[in-house]
Amino acid sequence: IVLNGQSARRVASILTAMGAHHDLDRLIDLLEIFRIFVQAPRGEWTTVVTPGYQPEASAGMAKRVNQALAYIKAHIGDRVTLEEVAAQVAMDPSAFSRFFKKAAGINFSEMVCRLRTARASLLLVTTDLTIAQIRTMSGFRNAANFNRRFKMETGTTPRAYRQAHYR
Repeated sequence: IVLNGQSARRVASILTAMGAHHDLDRLIDLLEIFRIFVQAPRGEWTTVVTPGYQPEASAGMAKRVNQALAYIKAHIGDRVTLEEVAAQVAMDPSAFSRFFKKAAGINFSEMVCRLRTARASLLLVTTDLTIAQIRTMSGFRNAANFNRRFKMETGTTPRAYRQAHYR
């Protein structure tokens, strides 16, 4: 789930403060974040996977998906290819493509785009970086493609998103 609007600002504020907290206070912060996710108005959240997604219970599948997602996240600003990620989980690229679609409910390239858009959304509301810097840090090389994909995912342009949601 990706938050936006007031819910995203509230979570960002808690996460920022959480770094200075200890033990029980961090647990309380985490519970407050969960509460915000549960109570977020419909217009302030979107899912990363498709509706109706049914995860499989296989531990091996979950491990491979988590490895793939960790690799994508670590390299989100770079050019991430299906072949690179397949190699990380020791699978043939075409087999990995089928596996990923079955496990995540969406295809690999769509997941990468959604994760990039989620990163851009977070950076837009939590930093003073320029939109061009955020675009590059999120792995979008082309401004027009970034604007199109961002609007497709969020319903607005990066600039309008920042103006509506910035701290």
